Amino acid sequence: MFISAYDTTLCRNFKIDTLTKELDKAFMDLIARDNLGLPSQIYPILPSDIAVPQFAHPFILKPTAGAFHDTTAYLIDVRSCVRVDRETQRNVIVSRDEFEFQRLRAILTKHANEKGVEDLFALGSFPTKFFATWVGENLARKLALDARVQMVVTIICAIYFISMFRSEGTAEFTEKEKIKYIGFINRVLQYPPQEIADIMDRAKPMTNLSDLVAGLIELSGSVRLESINVPFIYTALNGSWFGFNNREVVAVSLEHIPTLYAIIFAATSQRAYSKTTISKLIERLNRKGEATDFVKSVMRLPDVTVSK
Repeated sequence: MFISAYDTTLCRNFKIDTLTKELDKAFMDLIARDNLGLPSQIYPILPSDIAVPQFAHPFILKPTAGAFHDTTAYLIDVRSCVRVDRETQRNVIVSRDEFEFQRLRAILTKHANEKGVEDLFALGSFPTKFFATWVGENLARKLALDARVQMVVTIICAIYFISMFRSEGTAEFTEKEKIKYIGFINRVLQYPPQEIADIMDRAKPMTNLSDLVAGLIELSGSVRLESINVPFIYTALNGSWFGFNNREVVAVSLEHIPTLYAIIFAATSQRAYSKTTISKLIERLNRKGEATDFVKSVMRLPDVTVSK
C-alpha cells in the first residue's frame, strides 16, 4: 500500500521539488499560528501561504529545521475551503464538509504511516466489499460484461484490495493466505468458494493499478478486458464523487487507502455527499449495517470526529 498519495500511479511523476521546498521554508510559520483545530502534526496551508503551490492530497514532510528534523508533519491544502474574514482578518472555514474530508485524509495517512497498514485493514470488511463492487460494477457497465465475467472481475478486485495490505509485498501468496482470503472474500461478497479458489490459485499479489490491469486481463478469461489499461479504469469511475479535484481524488483512492477510507466515511456519514454515486452504492451495500459499523470503527481512532 502507498502511504503517500504522491507515490500512487497518478501522482508519482508530479514534480514536487518546489512544493517540498516551499513547505519546508514555511514550516516554522505553520507551527506558530492557528491550525484551525487540526490534530497534532497536521497543519493547514491557508490563503496567506501564497508562495506554496496548490496541492490536492495530504503531504508528508520531514522538516529540515534543526529542532524538528526528527519529526514528521502532515500538511493539507485547505485554500479551497477557507477564506480570510475582511473584518477580523481571521481564517474562516467556508466549506466545512470539504475541510473535514481533507482533515480525515490527513489523519488516516498519519495513522497508516505510524501504525502500519494492517491496522487500517482491521477497521472492518466493508471497504473490501465496497471497493470490489464499485470497480467491478463500473467495469462491467463500461464493457457490457455478462454476469459471470462481472463476478470474476469483482473477485479479482477484492484480491487486489487485500493485496495492498500485505507486508510481504509482491511475494507469492502462501497456501495459508489463499485459504484465509478465499474464506474472507466468500463471506464479504457471497460468491461460491470454489469460484474464488479457482481465481485465487492463479492470482499473483497486486500492489498497484498496473498489477490490477494485468490481473484482470490474465484471470478474467474475457476478450473484452484485453485492451484495458490504467486510464480506462480512471475513466470508468469518473463521476463517482464530487468536491475539489474530485476526479484526481478518485484516481488516487484506487491505490491510497487513507483516501478511499475517507471517501467511504464521508459518503456514509455526511449528508453533503448523499447524492453521489458512491453514497448510493454504499446505501445499497449497507443492508446489514456494515458501512455504519465501519464508520464507528474509524470514529474510534484518535482525533477522528464527524461534523453534523
